[in-house]
Amino acid sequence: MSFKYLKSKLWDAPEIAIRDITADVWSFYGYTTDTDPESQHQGVDVIATQAHPYQRKEVIQIDHSSNDPVESSLIQQASALPRQEQADDVILVTTGSLTENAVTLAADLEVHVVDTDQLCSTIHAADLYSTVAKYVQVNDSRKQRIHLETVTDRIVANTPINSAQAVYEELRAFFENHPAAPRIEEQPTLNAFSDANSQDWQHSTTVRWPSQPRPEAEAVADHLIEELSKQDIPAVEPPVLASSISLGLNENIGKPLTEASASELAEWYIRDFDRSQVPLAVEDPGLAVDIAEDVITTDESVAGNKLRVAGELNRRYDEMYDSSE
Repeated sequence: MSFKYLKSKLWDAPEIAIRDITADVWSFYGYTTDTDPESQHQGVDVIATQAHPYQRKEVIQIDHSSNDPVESSLIQQASALPRQEQADDVILVTTGSLTENAVTLAADLEVHVVDTDQLCSTIHAADLYSTVAKYVQVNDSRKQRIHLETVTDRIVANTPINSAQAVYEELRAFFENHPAAPRIEEQPTLNAFSDANSQDWQHSTTVRWPSQPRPEAEAVADHLIEELSKQDIPAVEPPVLASSISLGLNENIGKPLTEASASELAEWYIRDFDRSQVPLAVEDPGLAVDIAEDVITTDESVAGNKLRVAGELNRRYDEMYDSSE
């Protein structure tokens, strides 16, 4: 199984995250783990002990690298840890690969190696995606955008307000001063280069909004009414103005993903996945959505569900590919 998506998240995570994920995996299988052992400076990252059904102690060393393969020297170093720590076994958990010599030496010196594929396989088999989601970066919010000129034009077209420039300036002021600090980007339009006297917009302003908190049309409307009244612009009833604003917001900003249904989450996941990491999402999005809906659980975080969906889609894709050969 490829686990491309999960691997990419593990590779991008800091080493301390790999250590904590490893400790949580061992804890899931009944071990008591210590991620801050006194012998940490000597190469021990995790000590795992078990009292039942028999006493057992394992020392775990973490090698976090997606580029450089594990060399024989690291295997040699790890092999000394059981005697040093009076442990039963030593495990080397690596997010990289091993050279051929390192593989041979590990077998000879009884250093048990858990590589990226094995770590990902364990996470998938034990359904520990919620654990991984606590430590790795997973995009769990919509890429939400609002175009101020579009919202401005809609307000002017549907209300007695006739000053587009005033509406635009107050809309921009609202978002510039909002506690969520959305990013505002302004770029010139073609009109700015072709016709300086055109009545059309000379710029395009995009507000990039985080998933939380969601802007409310009523709050934007109240701000506009208060500020435009200072400029002797005709008053508009708040519900009328809020209605025009909400059209623009609802078209560009979905509900927070934490409030989305399984089907809504599934569709968003499939749109957000990259072909190189989750190919089924691009090659057969309809099937991918159906699979995702079956995998998503309501008591899981958005990030945890996304990792689980990616894992299942990759598993199904591998099955389809293998059966076609």
